[in-house]
Parts: sequence; C-alpha cells; structure tokens
Amino acid sequence: MIPYIKSDNNLDNLISKYFLSLFLLIIYGLYKTFTTLYHFNKLSLKYVISPFLLLIVSIGIGYLTEIIYQKFITKEKSKQKIKISILNCLIISMLMPFKINLFIYTISLFISLLIIKLLKLDKKVNIVVLILVLLIIILQIFKLNDYALVNNNLKLSMFDLFIGRGVGGVFSTSCFYIIIAYFILKTDMIYKKEIPFYILMFYLILIIIYTLATYNYDCWSFLLNGFIPFCAVFIAPFSLNSCYSTKGKLIYSMLIAIICFILTNFLNIYFGIYLAIFITSLLIKLIDKILVENEIKK
Repeated sequence: MIPYIKSDNNLDNLISKYFLSLFLLIIYGLYKTFTTLYHFNKLSLKYVISPFLLLIVSIGIGYLTEIIYQKFITKEKSKQKIKISILNCLIISMLMPFKINLFIYTISLFISLLIIKLLKLDKKVNIVVLILVLLIIILQIFKLNDYALVNNNLKLSMFDLFIGRGVGGVFSTSCFYIIIAYFILKTDMIYKKEIPFYILMFYLILIIIYTLATYNYDCWSFLLNGFIPFCAVFIAPFSLNSCYSTKGKLIYSMLIAIICFILTNFLNIYFGIYLAIFITSLLIKLIDKILVENEIKK
C-alpha cells in the first residue's frame, strides 16, 4: 500500500499524456462530425465551426478563470495549475452535445468554475464531475440535452457503437480510441491505471448479470456510447479525488460501477457516471482511512 508521491515533473508528464490522449479523440470527433453532416447534407459554416468554437471557448475559460484566481485571490503564479485548469475544461467540453448553445455553456462553465475555485471545492471534490452535473441540469432546464448530430433512424451494430458512430459527446463516443488513450496514460507511473480497469470490469459483470436475468440488451449500448469508458479513463483516476491504497482503489472503483449501473439504467444514461464518480469521490478519505487503520492494526 504505497501512496502516490508526485513531483512537478511527474505531474507535467502526466498532463502532457492527457493532452496527447485527448487529441486522438478530438481528431476522431471532428472526422465523425464532418462525415456525418456531409452524409446527411447538413454541412454548413455554422456546423463546421461549432466544434472548434467549443474547444476554443473551453480552453479560454480554463485559462481565464485560473489567471483571475491567481492574480486576485492567491497572488501566486503557477503555470502547472493553469495547465490543469485548461485540461479540466477540455475534458468537460468533450462530453458536451454537438448542438449545445455556446452562450449558455460559456456563462455556465465560467461562473461554475470560478465559484468552485473561490470556495476551494477543488481540494474536496472532483470538480470536473461536479461541473458536469451542474451543466447537465442546466442543459435539461433549457432543453438543450439532445446529443444526436442529426435526426436519423439508422440502426447501429455493436461494432459501430464501439468505433464511435453512436450518439454521445461530440468528442467522446469512440471506445476504440479511448482504449488507445488508456494504454498511453497507463505508461505513466502516477496514473492510477487500476481504477479504469476495475470500473469497467465490475460494470461488465453487472451488465452480464442484468442481461441474463432480464434479456434486456439496452445496457450494452449505454456502455458503448462512450460516456462511461471516457469518464473511467480520464476522470475517475484523478489523483486528489480517488483512493491511493490498493484495496481502496478496488472499493472506490466497485462503488462507482454499482452506482453508475443503477443510475444509468434507471435514471439517466448521461447523468449516471458523473453522479457516481462525484458521490464516490466524497468517500475516498473515509475509505483510505479505514483501510490504513486496519493495516496498522495488523
């Protein structure tokens, strides 16, 4: 049971690998968007620039909020924290629907991120999933939660969904590229590679049991739309918001999988994984504390 000891260089290396991994998904997301729109004769200047604006706005908000916070609150300069803030906003943007209203998204993201920083919640909870939960609520209020690129009745195979042709976040639908991203990230010594593996393993077990019991195969499409694998690989292993002990990572992952399965299948297919990670991240200190105390007693 060894805690994750990080130096600035180690963290910079992990951040760089995150950006590289996300870049692969961005390239595929742009390819999928343009080819789909072209196929259905929906290609226009508005739709062409929309994904680029989403990325630019998100990066800009991540940079601006951290600059404001450092200049007026902490009075300290940290390039690393700026990178982390940009990375967080980039991850959030990749899970957004293609037809999102950029004005509402920009205002909501900026205010949410600034308030979270002022309240110093970033040290207590996983702020990425907290913001995602807030954004999903806002999008539902304004009825802007349509994730479909175009309205069509095409029936997609499991392979199509796995490759990334299904409905989901504009840059997060491809399980194939998420797996590649995982193998890139797992080469880093401070990336908690066990957590994504455990989450998806437990979730698959639950799906198999549910399918055998009910003969309902919808839960497979919920897994393959990209939301769950993306969050398992890119968000759940965040160092400050996940368990560090060996058994702790196992319990943390199992709880996420169970809560996610229940919420995804019986509440909301997009909302489930965010809320599952958020709820479980509130318990990490308790989980690690109990496990460490048990180890000491032994």
